[in-house]
Amino acid sequence: MDHSRKLIALSLRWYDVRIHQGILEYAKTKKWDIVAMPHMGLALDIPEADGQIVMLGPNDLRRSRLVEKYDVPAIDLSHYSSLDIPRVYPDNTKAGRLAAEEFLKRGFKEFAVFSTQSHWYVDERRGGFCHAIGEKGYSAANWHMPQTDHQKGSFSPNPEDRAMLEKWLTDSPRPIAVYAIEDEGAALLMRACHRLGLAVPEQVALIGTNNDPVICPYTEVPLSSIDLNWEGVGYAAAARLDRLLQGEHLEEPLTHVEPKGLVARQSSDILAVEDLRVATALSYIKNNSHRHLSVAEITKEIDVPLRTLQWVFKRAMNCSIQDEISRCRLERVKNMLLNTDRNAGQIAEELGFSSAQYMNHFFSKAMGQTPNEFRKQAHPNRYEDEL
Repeated sequence: MDHSRKLIALSLRWYDVRIHQGILEYAKTKKWDIVAMPHMGLALDIPEADGQIVMLGPNDLRRSRLVEKYDVPAIDLSHYSSLDIPRVYPDNTKAGRLAAEEFLKRGFKEFAVFSTQSHWYVDERRGGFCHAIGEKGYSAANWHMPQTDHQKGSFSPNPEDRAMLEKWLTDSPRPIAVYAIEDEGAALLMRACHRLGLAVPEQVALIGTNNDPVICPYTEVPLSSIDLNWEGVGYAAAARLDRLLQGEHLEEPLTHVEPKGLVARQSSDILAVEDLRVATALSYIKNNSHRHLSVAEITKEIDVPLRTLQWVFKRAMNCSIQDEISRCRLERVKNMLLNTDRNAGQIAEELGFSSAQYMNHFFSKAMGQTPNEFRKQAHPNRYEDEL
């Protein structure tokens, strides 16, 4: 028997296979065996476990007592823990901000936030969204539907909630951009829009949260959603547990993992810009952000004088054309850092930067951190060397 192997118990109140995959990816680099019961609510009682990764729920006494009982290194993936153990979870504030930035760049001026839960992450996601649009002088209606059968395991609201939801949609100014705190809530909204004859995304644009693989591709209109990077959460939790197993004391009690970003689908694929010149410029910038792009090229392509386009663009978008080019280029770099293993030189070449050094400078100036730091924040311990 190999006594150097470690047995790790995975006990999650809410199970997502992506968390498990992230943990297993890290475990491949170690002599670890993972034992898990992929069912909601089951607390694993494994006396011989060397460590635990748990997700505690509110009033989760059984799972909390098991953590205390065996007194082995443990990491919690929730906000509910009253235990003095390190925690790892997604940066929910950033998730809300990402949704807001997507709607803002598409020219929306009317916003709402929809939620069906009252968990701790709701305020974080809503706060990130509202703060981002508030920076541009906008505010969001708060559509909160706490008493739904969704909370009992069904995705269908009762008649009273259904009427309230339809009233919100009917009375709201349009076009409106709605950020749903959960993908399930976005699916509820989409069905309500269908009943009312409201077009998605032309009249009601929707972005959900979690990029649920069994919801987002299969709604009436495929749902755009923020990918919270649960694989990264699992990987980061395993990496921190490994440090505890080696006797290290973790100075940081909480680790936020960067979301992967927006997975864009049809539900938000609309430009809410009345000026056709601006809409055309935005579309051209988005479609060509994989290469070097100049303002002069855009004005030539859409046949609008430079000064005219600069003025109408600034009026509609509250930023310059060059600002929008840079923002789209930055999003391309971030997407490749998060979702590929390409190094800085390869990314710079593919996106038309003159050099990796220039791309690093461009990225660091915008983000306040190097590309390598950004990537390692999203995928801790996976990338040890500088890009």
